Amino acid sequence: MIASAPNFRRCSVLFLAAALLWTAVALQKSETAYPGCSGVPCDWLPECPVAVYARVQIGGDRVFYWTPYTSSRWGNALSPYWQARALAELAGHGFNAYVGFESSWLKYLPKELPAQRCPNIKSFRDACSTEACDSDSWEYAHRCTGAWQLIRPTIIH
Repeated sequence: MIASAPNFRRCSVLFLAAALLWTAVALQKSETAYPGCSGVPCDWLPECPVAVYARVQIGGDRVFYWTPYTSSRWGNALSPYWQARALAELAGHGFNAYVGFESSWLKYLPKELPAQRCPNIKSFRDACSTEACDSDSWEYAHRCTGAWQLIRPTIIH
């Protein structure tokens, strides 16, 4: 039996709609910086203006760059390291302590890590708020209720 014209048009329209939807989904997936991460807007970029106080720079290459702070006081040296690592992890970015990391005992900690998980946008924004950590406390983040507290499993392991 030959398909009638209205049925043929309806099937053609459905096929065209399905093709357009598949194309839109494929384009959306290819444009996101976070493939495989559901719920992350394709245009989301982490912004954390107060991170400069922790010596953190957010690179356009999905890497957080940290300038190490060395101190003979382990807490003062570790808290900025873990704050920087936590911001990178919460943003779904990699981490790189790119200069000065080799000159102290900090060299035994991971210096460079790729992005390891999807962004947790809400936790990242909460950690970057001035309520979580005022600008005077960012360098010694153990005084903050900021990012480092949200990655305790990473710190422990």
